[in-house]
Amino acid sequence: MLNGTVAWQRPGLERDPDLDISFTEVLNSIHDAVVVVDHAGIIIFVNPAYSRVMNIPAADALGRHMQEVTPNAHTLQVLQTGKPLLFDAHFSKELGIDVVMSATPIVKNGRLVGAVTIFRTSREMIELYSAYRRAHGLADYYRNRLLKESNEHTDGFEHIVGRYGALEPIVRMAARVAETDATVLVTGENGVGKDVLCQAIHYSSSRRNKPFIIVNCAAIPDSLLESELFGYDQGSFTGAARGGKLGKFELADGGTIFLDEIGDTSLSMQAKLLRTLQNGEVNRIGSKKVIHVNVRVLAATNKNLEDLVAKGLFREDLFYRINVFPLEIPPLRERTEDIQELAAFFLEDLNVVYGKRLSLSDEAFRLLERYDWPGNVRELRNVIERIVIMCDDDVILPEHVKAIGLRQKAQETDEQGELRKEVRKVEKRSYQVALTATAGNRSKAMKKLGVSRRTFYKKLREFDLL
Repeated sequence: MLNGTVAWQRPGLERDPDLDISFTEVLNSIHDAVVVVDHAGIIIFVNPAYSRVMNIPAADALGRHMQEVTPNAHTLQVLQTGKPLLFDAHFSKELGIDVVMSATPIVKNGRLVGAVTIFRTSREMIELYSAYRRAHGLADYYRNRLLKESNEHTDGFEHIVGRYGALEPIVRMAARVAETDATVLVTGENGVGKDVLCQAIHYSSSRRNKPFIIVNCAAIPDSLLESELFGYDQGSFTGAARGGKLGKFELADGGTIFLDEIGDTSLSMQAKLLRTLQNGEVNRIGSKKVIHVNVRVLAATNKNLEDLVAKGLFREDLFYRINVFPLEIPPLRERTEDIQELAAFFLEDLNVVYGKRLSLSDEAFRLLERYDWPGNVRELRNVIERIVIMCDDDVILPEHVKAIGLRQKAQETDEQGELRKEVRKVEKRSYQVALTATAGNRSKAMKKLGVSRRTFYKKLREFDLL
């Protein structure tokens, strides 16, 4: 039997014997399984955790040889060699599971008098390692975020260029929904800045000091996307990392997850996403354990999800789940008033990068304004960067813009321009007539025009009819 008392006394305080703690009480309170044998291998102590794991009452273990209770116990090796055995992982036939144990010899007056073994099951070790991985992942996240915030501002909508132009109503609605935990679906063509808007929503929300995890659904093969989103347990598939892996939803717990290009996910992945979005529950691959997460979801896509739903390529229930608060960013060609501000913003940034002090002439700006910008804001930045690299003067002139091959795309005859204006006038007039004919009933006007709800409201905003 073990005996002895551990007593700590603060100076100046009278000792209370009732607060003395015995070594047995200490060992009994440990969550790990503990077993102590004497020099002959006879079990002289087990704690409650040992009885629980081994499924054997303490009374049935005490006084018996370790060989009788666990024939393959590695503790006996320590008695034979006198050397500790640390973090030894092996399969226990008695338990039918893997265990990780550490056995240490007990030496008294230079003689080996016994050994103490502490062990955990593999499941407990996986849970411990998962907790470590989670803490490690979050630590990395916050470390990277602090580094990022030291070099740039991420305080909401203040740094969105063009927020006072055509984007103003979009930014206003985004600022309103940022104050809530509502799911937001941001749509728009490639390069319009959907990711920038979603980042602004997160950093303007109450979750701003929690993780903002980005997942590009189009960039990850479907076979890997599930493990990225939901994580996996050790041994769940060939090549799985030891200890498993935390998924993005777990890493985003308490914060926001941004599912970029969600329209590119497969139907099977959509079903798994739906379950998590509905219940706030995650199941790692290879595990039956349900993990609850508190995550705000922002999604973005350049596809028309309504069309995909109609074609059976996107789940209708998932569409309604993420389409709680839709925001559509118009393409750059429909907000040409933002081009000058964006070009100036990019030019200022790129002047620093390339060590130059260029300015943009009005003539060069007008040439940029006439371009159709199929690549939107992203293409505009790339064009400005090419010009900065090629320009050796102090002022960017039209010839610098033409020199990078933009001239052919930017050309538009007066007749084409006038035709576009006339088409726009006719289209606006048709919307006005439809609203007048239906006494302002937008649902009826929508049916009369034969357009989708998304197109209808997009045009109302475009024609200033809201």
